[in-house]
Amino acid sequence: MDIDLPKTHSLDALRDTLPGGWAIQSEFSDLAWLSEWNASGRYPGDWPEARHDDAEHAIGVADAVIASVRGDLAQRNVLPS
Repeated sequence: MDIDLPKTHSLDALRDTLPGGWAIQSEFSDLAWLSEWNASGRYPGDWPEARHDDAEHAIGVADAVIASVRGDLAQRNVLPS
């Protein structure tokens, strides 16, 4: 499958490039909050101070997103299950 990926840090935009039927599309309808973690870590700016519970939540969501994508890739025989 060839997908023309946009140059972006927006996880929503990247998710939206997938064809229909991927679990991430229904499981994670709003990834903007997680995308902010990516941007704030890479670029200077007026970002709020990260709290420990925010970081733990972001890691949990990121792990769940990765598991969802890996599951879809395995289902499509792109990755071993």
